Amino acid sequence: MYFLTAAGVACLAHRRVVRISRSARVALVLLPLCFTGRALFTGGVYAPIELPYRWEPLRSMREALGVPPPHNGLLSDVYCLNMPWKYATRLAWSHGNWPLWNPFNFAGDILAASAQPTPYEPMTLLSLLLPAANSLTFLAAMTFFLAALCMFVFLRDLECSEVASLIGAAGWAFSSFLVIWLGWVIGPSTLWLPLVLLGVRRVVRRHSAAVLVVAFTMMLLNGHPESAVHIVAIGMVWAAFELFGKCRAGSQPAQLSVDDGPAESRPYIALRAIVPGLGAGILALGLCAIYLFPIIDAIPQTMEGNFRRAVWVHMKRSMPREAVLGHLESQVIPFRFGDPSRRVVAWPKSPPYNYTEAAYAGSVLLPLALLGLWRSKRPEKLVVLAIGIVGLLIGIEAAPFANWIAKLPLFDLSLNARLIFAVSFMVATLAALGIDEVATHPRDFVIVSGATTIALAALVAMEWQAMLAWGLEPEFLRAQSALLLVPLVLLTITPRKYAPAAILLLLLAQRTAEAARFYPTLPARIFYPRIAVLDRLPKGGAPYRITALGHVFVPNIATMYEVEDVRGYQAMTLERMRVAQDFFSVAQPVWFNRVDDLTRPFLSALNVRFALAPAGTPAPEGWRHVDAQPGVEVFENLRVLPRAWLPRRVIVFDGPLFGELAAETDFAQRGWVEVPRSQHMEEENASGTVSIRPRGYNAFRIDATLDRDGWLFISQSAWKGWRATIDGKPANVRKADATLLAVRVPGGRHRIELRYLPKAFVSGAWVSGITALLLALWWIRQSRRHNAPPPAPAG
Repeated sequence: MYFLTAAGVACLAHRRVVRISRSARVALVLLPLCFTGRALFTGGVYAPIELPYRWEPLRSMREALGVPPPHNGLLSDVYCLNMPWKYATRLAWSHGNWPLWNPFNFAGDILAASAQPTPYEPMTLLSLLLPAANSLTFLAAMTFFLAALCMFVFLRDLECSEVASLIGAAGWAFSSFLVIWLGWVIGPSTLWLPLVLLGVRRVVRRHSAAVLVVAFTMMLLNGHPESAVHIVAIGMVWAAFELFGKCRAGSQPAQLSVDDGPAESRPYIALRAIVPGLGAGILALGLCAIYLFPIIDAIPQTMEGNFRRAVWVHMKRSMPREAVLGHLESQVIPFRFGDPSRRVVAWPKSPPYNYTEAAYAGSVLLPLALLGLWRSKRPEKLVVLAIGIVGLLIGIEAAPFANWIAKLPLFDLSLNARLIFAVSFMVATLAALGIDEVATHPRDFVIVSGATTIALAALVAMEWQAMLAWGLEPEFLRAQSALLLVPLVLLTITPRKYAPAAILLLLLAQRTAEAARFYPTLPARIFYPRIAVLDRLPKGGAPYRITALGHVFVPNIATMYEVEDVRGYQAMTLERMRVAQDFFSVAQPVWFNRVDDLTRPFLSALNVRFALAPAGTPAPEGWRHVDAQPGVEVFENLRVLPRAWLPRRVIVFDGPLFGELAAETDFAQRGWVEVPRSQHMEEENASGTVSIRPRGYNAFRIDATLDRDGWLFISQSAWKGWRATIDGKPANVRKADATLLAVRVPGGRHRIELRYLPKAFVSGAWVSGITALLLALWWIRQSRRHNAPPPAPAG
């Protein structure tokens, strides 16, 4: 699957973007094997699937399955966020549902609207053809390949040689930023930066928006709007540079390139570039509307969105001077504060910055970048340098730059330190420019390479005692220092005749040794094996949820076993659910809501029927012991409420009353319904029978027989977008018990259909469909015009 897909994309780029020799296409396809080759050829998994074995019940299965010790704790989000999101997307598509709703955490949650599951991204869709474990390796390999391809075609458009473009592509693809963020959506979103800049060049120079439309669309579909803001900002800087150069030459025909055509006025030149550029952005937004509209609709409902608007925008973004200097040092000495992927290294404490904000791309590239900056005559080197320096100052959160950018719209809501990736882009681009200068300036290259080696060696020596004091082991420091400096020495003494090939091999060897093990390669057999007690839970029938005590069965791995857990960990948390979590759990900083007490009444309202607990835990009041396996006990809740129920009394009010809800002891006896502009009153509710069955992942069918009009409560998270019909007629859906749902049902026998279908998704689907249709019609028209026979000669 990987080789077919990568070869196909490379051929498409060759035909539609820039000419790529067959040998270069082969090299681009093979590049990712430096990191993912072992997993691809052995059927292994290039992902941290060993991390869930730190907790029961998988912990007791570790020895039998031969699971290695935890490799890199920094990747915890990958196994408890990104992999479950991808799996929930897989389940939705495989059951014929739009990937809108994730039933497997909290009382259900948004899926596509949380952005990061990337359910419409082409590589995600292709990965569904593979088993879930192997799809992770495929996605990792494709991420490296696409990063390399995007940088390669960009550099070729800058007229770099193929070998120089390959070296720049390898530097960008294997830069620490993209390697670290590989398993999240930040890496797959950021990799499109070079293609965006190439698209900008094509718009300004050729008035062609096709490449920019593709780049924008893929960037957006990869699920990280914050990275999209950063990339678009860099694209605007690049557009200003290109426009300045073209407008400057607009009245001087002799200075124009072949593509520029006859001399034109500067306003007209700018207009001809701006219009297709804006058109590309509008087209991309239209194509992605099915994805973007629900995200925009969901953000105001979230705790994170409200926090950023109310608090984050007012916070100081710069760091203390010591932290800034430490962060700067780590961009040159990547092991200055250790390496979380090396188990032999004590990881004594957190570095004075976020480890993921890394720009290092290999010391081999540094002298090449300096040579390119010094000797290359390409004007693009100056704007690349400016982008890299600004990215560095913002990335290391230096005052006042980090504070200044946070005053701009959208940047005020973003984590701008991630702009550090601009440094990796700068180094890779300048290095590619420098490689083409090695043959013509061999003495300069030796001088720059030798000076870089001496400077880095001196810096390592100066920091040696500080690194030991930090807690790093001497053996680790010696090994990492050799990886940093020895390739530079070899680079300096390499005969110029073999320099380009040697540089590529040195770079690949260095980055493979330094970073290929950041993600482990593990056997597919340990990918979420069956858990006996979960297999023995009731199947079919009325829906129910589970939970677990403490760190047993940590969220969100319940998704991988297709069971619904009321605990969760999410990038976009429904604000009402976050408040309601305090009714039944303990919030943890930057992790899930931990359940410590199974007697909390709200667990019953959340339809929690079973709970897993550490081995030896006695059954709490209101629960009974029903099953066990090594490491865990299983309890059943004797007071569980069904997914849909009729509380005996209902309090109707206008607005949330979280304090009173927190004090409620029995949600079967009393429920709370929010009705706008209603008077606060308590009434006897209807009685009767209710049965509920799921219909896929986004809908339920409820059959209810009531003795009179009453309120039907449904234990589903109250995100906007739920729709209800009673016997086919629309009905209002209200918020109940702070974060759940309620529908007013007339007396008698009725069928209620409940479906999650946000208006934002429907309108986005229409916009995307119409945009795609118009684009297809335009393409057909252009193809017919291109293939039309020439007119017959006169006479």
